[in-house]
Amino acid sequence: MYTTKKGSSMLDAHRGVYSEYPENTMPAFKAAAEQGYEVIELDPAVTKDGVIVFVHDSTINRTGRRQDGSIIEERTYVDSLTYGELCELDFGIYFDEKFKGTKAPTLDEVLDFAYENNIILKIDSKLENFRMEALTTFVETVKAHKAKNLVEITVATLPFLDFIVSHFPDNNIHYDMYLDKWHLQQVRKRLKNNRLTVWLRMANEESKWCIYPPVNAKTYHLAKKYADSIGIWILTKNEEAELAIRKYKPRIIETTGTIKPN
Repeated sequence: MYTTKKGSSMLDAHRGVYSEYPENTMPAFKAAAEQGYEVIELDPAVTKDGVIVFVHDSTINRTGRRQDGSIIEERTYVDSLTYGELCELDFGIYFDEKFKGTKAPTLDEVLDFAYENNIILKIDSKLENFRMEALTTFVETVKAHKAKNLVEITVATLPFLDFIVSHFPDNNIHYDMYLDKWHLQQVRKRLKNNRLTVWLRMANEESKWCIYPPVNAKTYHLAKKYADSIGIWILTKNEEAELAIRKYKPRIIETTGTIKPN
């Protein structure tokens, strides 16, 4: 929790505490729990043989290395590798030598971790890119796990929202795409017992790549009309968090890990 004189917000560790640890790895997730973050945002991918893992990019080249630490120059997609082949790669050493030996975590590993630490998992909308077989694996794995109620899913399209709500009618939903009245109305009416968090981006270096306009009074009030809560992404400075809390009263602030729970 990040608390100011104007209010408090839960803190969401983007890809884990990836300002200090290799992103989307167990060290980054464990640091989030140890440091007091309430939520972890993480990016799902699927291997050639159908194992769900967490790697941000569609390729392994940016964060994956051979076991000796050498860079893999040939463009290699996660879904072109079996899980066994993926396990031969190192996803920690690119960040720092001390993380040598870190593997891409599986869905099962992360669910076990969430349950043991009572921490929310905010699954990125990359899940929408999965084929139905992999989506079925995801649904069945989560439903069978004790951490089911800790899984919250980000959606970007209405058909995918329908799919997720049909399988998870009670889990929290995160929406971070078209912020117009029609889309928000459609999202709202498709929910069952789900609570809805609508995400708004704050203008800064971390979010400048996004084509959608940054949060302002108009988008905030529109989102607030249809959402149960507001999320603000992605912040790196305490001053940004304090401004967000003062102006937009978000339930959740997403950070790289440079803003710490207090």
